[in-house]
Amino acid sequence: MNNNKPKTRVAGEVLLVAAMLFNSLAVTLMIKADFGISPISSIPYVLSVAFPAVSLGTWNAVMQCFWLLLTMLIIRKFKPGYLFSFVLAFIFGFLLDGWTGMMADWPMAMAWRLAYYIIGFCFMAAGIASFLLCGTPVLPYDAVPRAFVMEKRLSVRTARTGFEVISLVASLSLSLLLLGRVIGIGVGTVVSALFMGTLASMVTKCMQQRLDTRPHFEVLGKLV
Repeated sequence: MNNNKPKTRVAGEVLLVAAMLFNSLAVTLMIKADFGISPISSIPYVLSVAFPAVSLGTWNAVMQCFWLLLTMLIIRKFKPGYLFSFVLAFIFGFLLDGWTGMMADWPMAMAWRLAYYIIGFCFMAAGIASFLLCGTPVLPYDAVPRAFVMEKRLSVRTARTGFEVISLVASLSLSLLLLGRVIGIGVGTVVSALFMGTLASMVTKCMQQRLDTRPHFEVLGKLV
């Protein structure tokens, strides 16, 4: 058996687009499932319920920008690609609102809800891996753990799981403070916090072994 097969060439820009679609769809599916959404997405969800005049997509974009600004302060480094990430955050918010509108009338029987969550969970892991490997600037939500992987030499699992747990604690605190009750947090949130980093790491390693994901436009790679 030949263990040195050439890797399949997939441009990083293609992975970036796929990741944007995967993750926005995943977030919406997990919200629709109503078992508790991913910890990272739960904060903008709480804010959208507390302040409904602003859409979920807009709150999502605002929180992504906040986390990236905080990360820049922690690692004490600014990269030109972060400006690109801020733009991607608002495009992502637009996609999120689009998927939400499309799914408004989808069925809510228990079997369907389970399917929404499982599919969303898998799409999220694939999107995270695609963002990590695309070699281009990425969403702030994914730029944050990637920054700690690259600058602080943390593993993908540690960086992602740590970010998920911090987001979970922040979401619970905001939910109780603003609404007096817990929303958006459930067994699905806990499962995501504990296992999303592990699954994303597995998918990342699998893709690394099979794909050459360099950006087609070298200038994008230089912005990372």
